[in-house]
Amino acid sequence: MIEKRNGKELSIEEVHESLKQMLRIIDSTCKENGIIYFLSGGTAIGAIREKGIIPWDDDMDIMLPREDYEKLIVLLEDKREDYFKVYSLHDKTWNRPYSCYVDERTYGKHELVDYSHLGVTLDILPLDGLPKNSSDVKKYYKRLRVIYALYYSSLKVNYAPEEKMIFLKKIVSIFTKLIGAHRLCTQIDNRAKRLSFNVYEYVGCSVLIHFMEKEWFRKEWFKNQVFVPFEDAAYPVMNGFDEYLTALYGDYMKRPACEGNPDHHTSYFWKMGSDANN
Repeated sequence: MIEKRNGKELSIEEVHESLKQMLRIIDSTCKENGIIYFLSGGTAIGAIREKGIIPWDDDMDIMLPREDYEKLIVLLEDKREDYFKVYSLHDKTWNRPYSCYVDERTYGKHELVDYSHLGVTLDILPLDGLPKNSSDVKKYYKRLRVIYALYYSSLKVNYAPEEKMIFLKKIVSIFTKLIGAHRLCTQIDNRAKRLSFNVYEYVGCSVLIHFMEKEWFRKEWFKNQVFVPFEDAAYPVMNGFDEYLTALYGDYMKRPACEGNPDHHTSYFWKMGSDANN
């Protein structure tokens, strides 16, 4: 008997299984086409510290040099999978400045912003060049933060009670929604692409502001892949994974005192028609 899962919330185990399926597809696609990629962010921490997904994580991150990034997106767009789809800025309705591989059997509910069309997600992030001088890097990210403020405003549907100047933010949001998230994301992406990964000595995922100027690495840390155990297989991290993770997180081998994802605002649900055989 087929078990219908219509509208049920996914367990964290189901989220992890979906993510592993997506990673397997991306890994095989990259290997078949000579594409270099790396597990990154919390996914890289999981690989090194946990030998798998961090137990409370509900997404995955990979990063690639810009040329490989663009190549992978085109390959995934052409690849026909039953229920996985890549979203990128090639799609005029897309509202993130990076790409995502998404489980289309699922959808998410976010507390504050409009990501409702997205289900369980594996983030695909580009690596671009960055200035060599630290003061120039700080200027780059400060300017990027201004664009991001407009971008986030264009996505807002609710406001946290502790937020300040909510009335003013609602007014600004009217205008940023007219500009559109896609246009703002394209501006962020174009700004990052101006600095070539191949030319600059320092690199980073400069379409994001989460870590600001911490997202500034020596390119030599990304010279080679190092395959490490991850769940039921081996997947690549960058050869400078220790320097990379230390720059972002400090003592990344130490589990946080309060385990769990403090940034978790999304719950995932099965779409109507999903069944346990899919």
